Amino acid sequence: MIGEIKGYPLLAGARGRALADVDALADAIVKLSALAVDLEGELGELDINPLFVMERGRGVKAADALIRPRSNAGKPPINADGRR
Repeated sequence: MIGEIKGYPLLAGARGRALADVDALADAIVKLSALAVDLEGELGELDINPLFVMERGRGVKAADALIRPRSNAGKPPINADGRR
């Protein structure tokens, strides 16, 4: 699936870039999917933007994340640092 995205050549080392940690990206996608399944009916919104894929062996890093529970309607979202 990851190999099918338009930007995959950059992850695979195009233009002289180092190989990206595609395994860590896949792991992050699987874990976020599992979180969404576990929170079924409770999760209103989940956003990670951007998610940086580091060089192979160095993982991924989220610059910003937002999780908004479904029951939190009308309240501001809680950011990754725990503030509204």
